[in-house]
Amino acid sequence: MIKRIAAIIMSVLMISAVAFSASAASGINTDEQRLIDAYKSANANGYYFDEYTINQIEIYFMRDGVDITADQADQVIAYLNEAVSYFAGTGATSLQSLSTEQKQHLLEIVRNGAAVVGLTVNYDAANKLFQVYTADGELVYSSAVVIKTTGADYTPAIITFAVVLMIACAAVVAAKKKGLMQR
Repeated sequence: MIKRIAAIIMSVLMISAVAFSASAASGINTDEQRLIDAYKSANANGYYFDEYTINQIEIYFMRDGVDITADQADQVIAYLNEAVSYFAGTGATSLQSLSTEQKQHLLEIVRNGAAVVGLTVNYDAANKLFQVYTADGELVYSSAVVIKTTGADYTPAIITFAVVLMIACAAVVAAKKKGLMQR
C-alpha cells in the first residue's frame, strides 16, 4: 500500500510539472540583431540609447509574428543614421536642448523609420512622453518609467505541493484506519 501511495504522489508531481505552461519567444533573427546592434552603437554628442530602450527593442523583436527583413533593417538603420547625424549636427547633448523645430524634424525622422516596420510613434509634449504602437494600437514602448513585476510565479507549484501533501496525509490516515501501516 505504501508503494501505491508513493506512486500516486510521484504521478501527481510529474503531471503537475508537465502541466505548468511555458511560453517561448520566437527569437531574434540576424536582421533584427543588426538593428539592435545599430541602436546599441548609436551615439551622438554623448547621447545614446539607454539599456531600458534597448531591452524594449529586443522584447519587441522576440514577439511571435515579428520578423524584420533585411530590406526593412537596412531602411531603419538608414533612418537611425540620419537621426544620429542630424542630432550630432545640432551640437546638442540632450533632447531638451533642441529647439522645437529641431525636435519636430528629429521626430519626423523617427516616425519614418518606425513606419518601415509598421510602428507608429507619438510624442505627448504635455507629459513629455514618447510612445510607440503597433498597427493594431498595442503599446510596445513608452518612455514612462514603469516598474514591472518580473521573475517566476511559484503559485502553481505551491498549490500543487499543498494538494499533494493533503493527499499524502489523507492516504496515511486511511491506511492507519484500515490497519495497513502496522509493523
